[in-house]
Amino acid sequence: MIELGTRLALNTPGFLAENEIRFLGILAACTPAKGVMVEIGSFKGKSTVMLATMAKKYGLGPVVAIDPHEGFSYLGPGAPQQSPTFDEFLSSIQSAGIESQVEVRRAHSREVAQNWDRPIRLLWIDGDHSYKGCKEDFDLFSPHLAGGGHHRFP
Repeated sequence: MIELGTRLALNTPGFLAENEIRFLGILAACTPAKGVMVEIGSFKGKSTVMLATMAKKYGLGPVVAIDPHEGFSYLGPGAPQQSPTFDEFLSSIQSAGIESQVEVRRAHSREVAQNWDRPIRLLWIDGDHSYKGCKEDFDLFSPHLAGGGHHRFP
């Protein structure tokens, strides 16, 4: 199943390298905790495709994909221009046939965290890449990690 997820993810636009995609698939498949997988920062769906492929195969429940899909605006006014990515994201998860496994939250993570009340089996933080942004995401969502859950942020 890692091979299928890898192939689908490699055909999806984004920045993860093949070894990172495989690592993410192994984490998704092998994390023993109960709960949902939460992805903060979906961009065009590369990591979402791998997570949801594993979720579909092993009955792991939904992948909650959190992203405002505003391009690179979180980088500040000097960031390269990037159009909203929502349509490309939807196209990616539909092309991979995993849209039923993805719970889309088109919002900033801090907004979603305000009402979060579910256990998290895997927390993938790949949204705002600044130290402040990563720390905020971790601080907001890590209290919900289930026993045996995993988290990673670049």
